[in-house]
Amino acid sequence: GFAAFSNTLNISSSASVNPDASSLKVVFAKDYFTDQKTTLNQLDTTAVVPTTAGTGVTATNGVINNDGQDGPTLTGLSAAFTAPGQSVTYNLYVVNAGAYVAYLKELAFANATNATGSETYKHCYAATTDSNGDDIPAAQQATPSLVEAACNGISISVSIGTATNITPDSASKSLGNQSLAANGGNVQATITISYDSNAAYVDGPMEVEFGDISFTASSNPGTSQQGSEPSSPSEPDEPSQVVDNLIPTSEEKAEADFNDNDYPSYEFIQDQLDYAEIESYKMLQLGVGDSYYFWYCDGATAAFYSQQSGQTFEAKKWYSSSDGMTFTEYTGPSPISLSDFNTEDIKSESYVTRVINSFSNNS
Repeated sequence: GFAAFSNTLNISSSASVNPDASSLKVVFAKDYFTDQKTTLNQLDTTAVVPTTAGTGVTATNGVINNDGQDGPTLTGLSAAFTAPGQSVTYNLYVVNAGAYVAYLKELAFANATNATGSETYKHCYAATTDSNGDDIPAAQQATPSLVEAACNGISISVSIGTATNITPDSASKSLGNQSLAANGGNVQATITISYDSNAAYVDGPMEVEFGDISFTASSNPGTSQQGSEPSSPSEPDEPSQVVDNLIPTSEEKAEADFNDNDYPSYEFIQDQLDYAEIESYKMLQLGVGDSYYFWYCDGATAAFYSQQSGQTFEAKKWYSSSDGMTFTEYTGPSPISLSDFNTEDIKSESYVTRVINSFSNNS
């Protein structure tokens, strides 16, 4: 007979992943990705020139550094006021240049430390040297009580996307878990330093120091938390910001100007942004310069206008046109921001903000 032989083959395998931290790359910039600018080094990171309000106020330019050891920084924000009623505003963008969707979580105001070691978000004191570094005589220095009174009227606020006017005194500093699409998602950021019009005058030079401002961005779409304390197990996660549809609420419609000259519509930015309800069809029309943008709120509306124009439209997508006849799907960054308009032009800021954000967050 023949002997029987057997042989056992064993296969053992494993793998590990150590994600590159640079794949989550949220940065500061003066612009955002376009067809011509698709990489981080093509973004405009030159000086952020502030906008001033009030006669006599001056300010320094903001400096962007996205390559710092501790992460992207914006420095050099400094206002030089001469009287109440003045303000300085810096506008720029927060851009996701990474490979992951990023979620904006929390804003934090660090405390500043004064000469005596006390900590608070803001310190005000009479200046002892002038802009040339020369000593200011004691008789010409500001009165401490007036410095304290004026200090109460000097403030700083931050807006990032839909999270607006956050101050150190704000009860919540959440950024709302706003989502930034990978490779170019963006929101506008605004930092304003103000000397309130009702604030006290001061009788000599004074200095104001604010603590640093920071915010967190994460690839995790889960709960937005304050600090490092864990949330309660009973608290649901905040949903990521996805623009489902842009039908304004009844309150927003009430704020808008109603126009039924050609078709029933609600006007949210003078004659540039309209939401229309024609019979059962719901759509938006936005005019920016020589371009028009359209959004169809449901399938029935998209089908109706597809039939009318002989082109194929889908619901909940932006389409652009320069002639009002030929339309292409628009997937770029928002062509408008709140800063493009005077406050009195905007009938409902909450609705216009949703429209702006929807360009980069289409569902």
